[in-house]
Amino acid sequence: MSEEDYLALLEGYLRRNEELLGDVKTHPLIAHHFLSYHWLIDEGLQQLIEQMEPIEPEVEGASYRIEFERIEVGEPSSIEPDGARRKIYPMEARLRNMLYSAPLYAEIVMYEDGEEVERDNVYVGELPVMVRSKVCNTYGLSEEELIEVGEDPKDPGGYFIINGSERVLMSLEDIAPNRRVNEKIRERGVLDEVRSRVYSRGERYRGPVDVIDRKGRLVIDMPAVYRKFPVVILLRALGLTEEEIMEGVGPEFATIMAEQMRVLVKEEIGSQEDALEYIGRLSRPDESREERIKRGKEVLAKYFLPHIAEVDDLDDDEKLKEVFRKKADEVLKMVREVLELKYRRVKVKSVRDRDHYANKRIKLAGDLLYEAYEYAFQQLAREMRYQFERAYSRGREPTIRYIVRPDKVTDHIRSCMSTGTWRTGHYRPRTGVSQILERYTWMSTMSHLRRIRAATELGVGKWSIPKEARYLHPTHMGRLCPNETPEGANCGAIKNLALYAEVVHKDADEDEVIEILEEIGLETE
Repeated sequence: MSEEDYLALLEGYLRRNEELLGDVKTHPLIAHHFLSYHWLIDEGLQQLIEQMEPIEPEVEGASYRIEFERIEVGEPSSIEPDGARRKIYPMEARLRNMLYSAPLYAEIVMYEDGEEVERDNVYVGELPVMVRSKVCNTYGLSEEELIEVGEDPKDPGGYFIINGSERVLMSLEDIAPNRRVNEKIRERGVLDEVRSRVYSRGERYRGPVDVIDRKGRLVIDMPAVYRKFPVVILLRALGLTEEEIMEGVGPEFATIMAEQMRVLVKEEIGSQEDALEYIGRLSRPDESREERIKRGKEVLAKYFLPHIAEVDDLDDDEKLKEVFRKKADEVLKMVREVLELKYRRVKVKSVRDRDHYANKRIKLAGDLLYEAYEYAFQQLAREMRYQFERAYSRGREPTIRYIVRPDKVTDHIRSCMSTGTWRTGHYRPRTGVSQILERYTWMSTMSHLRRIRAATELGVGKWSIPKEARYLHPTHMGRLCPNETPEGANCGAIKNLALYAEVVHKDADEDEVIEILEEIGLETE
């Protein structure tokens, strides 16, 4: 590339980011943090409350239902000792050791026997404000005005002020949802197990599903059951016959699958209902046979691979049969990939490799806050239900404003941001997510804001990351810097984005991509 080509590339990169950010005054290298946070403000919080289940208190007499309809963000302010709110700027929050945040207001509706009896717009908690974002009180100010309110005009922003400290949410590298990834796990150089995993994420439910070959046994690990169990029992519960299982896995693995089938005789499973009862017994062991069969159907219809389908009507046999077949096909693919990886020595460094960057997603500030608020609002909903039932049992008429406890939301978010321990309900608590922003030099600040931390199912930490995840991978080229990583225990666990790498917040629409590929000559079967 000539010098002119380089300058043209740089100019186009800067201009594109300026168009995306609008009036937000920051450096293009950390634009992804602002775009993610703005998504949370514009769409994420509203999407979160729309997915919340209605609150239905259990009281005698009338039937009540409470629903969240709309949420909005106020301007950053502080609550003074007299209870009044006053507009503040980031510098005041630093000096007074405060949480720089904006109030959240939700429109909540209460129904009695299906009729609306109350509607109120109430305060439900605080939202930490990203400095220099469009919610921040510095948004749109000129350099002179920023100096007047005590701010550095060259400060890039992209961080939060929690109890007076500047803290940045570390971008987390995570496994992409709804994609099968395979790995070999070795103990002291000896192959211990082969695993195919899909982290399934549906509209309401989510959870990992693993097909594992350990010492010759093929087992499944899935949500809503308390232990692993043979995968052939799952396939029988999904409606496949033994012949269909053998055909789906492939004739080259017939001997191996015949050995796996012996468990059906051992557990006395001769029909689909027997297999459903077996799964129901692993979820609710104290129920009757009919209840266990129903529970088995519910687990497979709702909680197992919810990205394929989430079925609520368990009496629609045609719908269940269609959904079960789709889920069975996905499990057969996972079983085949595990066996191919173990017995046919298929190269693990393929598109199904868990370290392939097509199988990774970067969780930015907006995504992390979304998960934290999802858990916080679940706690708020439980508290609202408890307060309603408690007031009703004492002969009072509870109002929306009375049962809402905004401290439930604020305290959870403050705890996550100040300690760095991220509790979301879907993962084990992750540590080190929120860190004190490095301020040694301007370059160290920018480097910290572009840093990525590897994450595993066991949490976030230098000792929980397998050595393969620390190595350079060919798909890192152009995305991650191959040189900038710490020495010692964090080597390879902490990465940095390459100079021109960008993080796109939303996946491209698959239909649009296929249409473009067909236009340029791709032929589909």
